[in-house]
Amino acid sequence: KATEDERWSAGDHRKILPDDSPWKTNTAFRNLYSYQYAQLDQSGTNSFTDSSGEMQILPSDDPKCAGSSALDTGYGTCLVPDTSSSEYYYLNPGLYRDFRSAVERKNIFATFQHTLNDDVEFFSEVGYYSSTSLRHIEPAGTSSSAPIAIGADYYYTNQLVQDGANPLAGMKIRLDGMRNPKYGRIVHSDKKTTRFLAGLRGTRGDWDWETAFLHSKATTDDLTENRISNNLLTEALADSTAAAFNIFSIDSTNIERALIDVYRNDESELTLLDFKVSNADIFSLPAGPVGMLIGMEYREESYSDDRDPRLDGTIPYLADNGSAFPFVSDVLGSSPTTDSIGDKDTVSLFAEFQIPVTESIQAQLAVRHEDISDAGTTTVGKFAIGWDATDWLLVRGSTQTAFRAPNLVQVNQAQVARFGSRIDAVYKYITENNTTTASGMDSDSKYTIQRFATGAENLQSEESTNSSIGFVIQPEQLEGLTITYDAWKIEKDKTIGLFGRDNHTVLDLAMLIENGASNCDSFTGNSAVLRDTDELDDGVLALFATAGICPVGQAYRVTDEYINMAKRTLEGQDVGVNYNFDTDVGTFRFKYNVTFTDTFKQVPTGNFSTIQNAQASGAIPDYIVLAGFGDLLGIDGNYDEKHSMKLSWRKGDWGASLSGLKKGSFTQSSLTLGDGTKYNIPSMTTMDASVYYKFKVGDGSARIKFAVKNLEDTRAPTADRFFGFFADAHQDYGRNYYLSLKVDM
Repeated sequence: KATEDERWSAGDHRKILPDDSPWKTNTAFRNLYSYQYAQLDQSGTNSFTDSSGEMQILPSDDPKCAGSSALDTGYGTCLVPDTSSSEYYYLNPGLYRDFRSAVERKNIFATFQHTLNDDVEFFSEVGYYSSTSLRHIEPAGTSSSAPIAIGADYYYTNQLVQDGANPLAGMKIRLDGMRNPKYGRIVHSDKKTTRFLAGLRGTRGDWDWETAFLHSKATTDDLTENRISNNLLTEALADSTAAAFNIFSIDSTNIERALIDVYRNDESELTLLDFKVSNADIFSLPAGPVGMLIGMEYREESYSDDRDPRLDGTIPYLADNGSAFPFVSDVLGSSPTTDSIGDKDTVSLFAEFQIPVTESIQAQLAVRHEDISDAGTTTVGKFAIGWDATDWLLVRGSTQTAFRAPNLVQVNQAQVARFGSRIDAVYKYITENNTTTASGMDSDSKYTIQRFATGAENLQSEESTNSSIGFVIQPEQLEGLTITYDAWKIEKDKTIGLFGRDNHTVLDLAMLIENGASNCDSFTGNSAVLRDTDELDDGVLALFATAGICPVGQAYRVTDEYINMAKRTLEGQDVGVNYNFDTDVGTFRFKYNVTFTDTFKQVPTGNFSTIQNAQASGAIPDYIVLAGFGDLLGIDGNYDEKHSMKLSWRKGDWGASLSGLKKGSFTQSSLTLGDGTKYNIPSMTTMDASVYYKFKVGDGSARIKFAVKNLEDTRAPTADRFFGFFADAHQDYGRNYYLSLKVDM
């Protein structure tokens, strides 16, 4: 559970930053959720609303409830003007979350071989894997894309009394935001995978041959408890009896009538048949025989994704603003997703040659042609060469082409809508251009923005070229030592990706800045960004006036389709050292590998170029982050070096090992300050150790192993993430142990 560790459960991670950190008061580290208690919006104003008619529900022990403007609801709460300054305004997800799921796994794997005659052998594999997991997570919240209204006859608004009158009687009220602090979500996930392989292999003359049939199937059944139906919640907020959900109650009385379970069932299958033959001496060159392998493969892939009826539009929900499926679902806080199904088949032909160019030069040539039912045909190849310059030095190099077709989900999912917190660059800009923030606005300008897309029929396959050159040294004077070095380069074209919700708002900002503060009525910005059209209050209008751009509402939806981006280039170097040696006290093996990444760049095109040029010209400030292109090295988990080491020892039935892993530093782009100061996440090093003993069990063998992970109890560097560290690059388990028993029968 996250509550077992102070950082995992903190939510607001500013408290763990050093006192002299310039991010000590930065709200980006406040990974809390708004609306622990509901925020409401009425037409008109009261003493307990702000000038826009917005009011906040707070527990009665909040100091604001003692103010003259507060209204005591009589249910353990009060109504006060909309505020985000109360500690009760935010919900801490760390108090609900499990840091990792409770998982039970079962894995059975068996192999069988049988010699049919002197030339033919039968082989097979059968595997079964299943897992059951349980995880607790925070309650979901409402979305601006799917607002909910409280009915005019709602029982509990009609019970409120202030100065002998009912200030909300018969009034329709909009629910601006709400979570359900009473019940967190409980996620169950059951996974099963079966795998069957059967084949024959043998020889005929000078030829070796092999054929095999493979079938695998994987299913995932997810069920989440304590979700809220938008339809049922709307009914519960329109009920004129005491059986209504009491939104003012400190313990969410009658919320149970809106609770539902939500499921998702996925299934994927792979069927494969292949045949290949090889001959080590198909013909001879002066330097020796040429080896050849040729073969074919037929592959069928299919998947299906069955979503809950409240998600796939079978049970629709009509939001108070008129939005309906496919933009909103009936599950509070969840994106609508259609059921989808897809399949494809691939026919492949391949050949490979081992060519002795001279006595000291060996070459490899390979080619593969694929015909994919939903992506057309493609041919890729590889050429590699090695030169034994001396008895201790091998010089090697290779180049190969590759491709990756769009996956079945990208091709077949007709409509995609996803909610997520993103930074609205426009509101970031007006906030940074002012010394104060308007009421109801977060200074980090991060809130829920929906991504919507309608499929990816026009996507092309990614294409890449990989090349490397290097050497292998095996000194004769030190037997068992091998040193390797390779310089490599990967160029990928037509990379499948997204322009991104953040970038779309940056493009909108660039258009606003170019337009200035004139002709606001006729201004049209980025058509992919949909913004709230409600009238802005005076405080927000003042921010726009100071920033010198036309006022616009907050973004709530962005149309963001998958696209093929321009060339992406990665360059780097790999170094490896392996040393194996025997002594009187046992056999030792030492392995060290390091990867240095020197270049990681994404060439901007189209809209990427537009916003990059706007920032290069100075129109868009540096604190506005442009994501996904340009120089990506050293930012957001793309560290420039990675080291791994392992020293192992074995003597008889005993063995032990010591290993280490170091990942380099990088910056987190979203934390860049207004003056351009970047937030650095330092490198992280962890060490592991283990010891094992082997022994006999009947006719079989067994091994018992004890291991300590993260010997020095190193914690991951602090970052702006839910658990306080950058999970894409680091783990934060601290020192942990395990004991394993393996039996081979």
